[in-house]
Amino acid sequence: MWLLMHRLRMRGMRVFGVVAISAIGLLHASRASADCWDVAAERYQLDPLLLYAIAQVESNLDMNARNTNRNGTYDIGLMQINSIHLPKLAQYGVTERHLREDACASIVTGAWILAGFVRQYGYGWEAVGAYNAGTGEARAPLRRRYADKVRKRYARLVAERTRRMALSACDGQDDIGACPNTTASQP
Repeated sequence: MWLLMHRLRMRGMRVFGVVAISAIGLLHASRASADCWDVAAERYQLDPLLLYAIAQVESNLDMNARNTNRNGTYDIGLMQINSIHLPKLAQYGVTERHLREDACASIVTGAWILAGFVRQYGYGWEAVGAYNAGTGEARAPLRRRYADKVRKRYARLVAERTRRMALSACDGQDDIGACPNTTASQP
């Protein structure tokens, strides 16, 4: 179950390092638990379902996913973190091994990268597209295509969350008519 998100102010790269290292150290046992998604989302003012949708599109939730790109870079782990980020991440103690073996480190790092694009483009689908396709006018069609994939996945996740919330609101209700119809057929 997703926790309610509290909005926090972004404070820059130093805090990323602390959050990433905390995620690596404290959340080893609960790989990719709801807490990892929520911690990353809260820290970077993002929806945890959006991060989850990105991970589904990027790696199909496969921690061992690796993709080699035409430009010689490669993408690592659950959130498919591009190797171009490794030198900067190393300054904060985050290694390629962390991204491959620790789902929480991958999630927090992916949220940090997306937050950078949100600062550049605003909190919208252009930023989501840049997560995968990068910046620049020539990459705009690729950003739109990627954002459409994530948008569809995200819409399904939001619909499922809404359905679950409606069902949980009905727990303990004896009156069938008191709860919204969440299935195609009536009893």
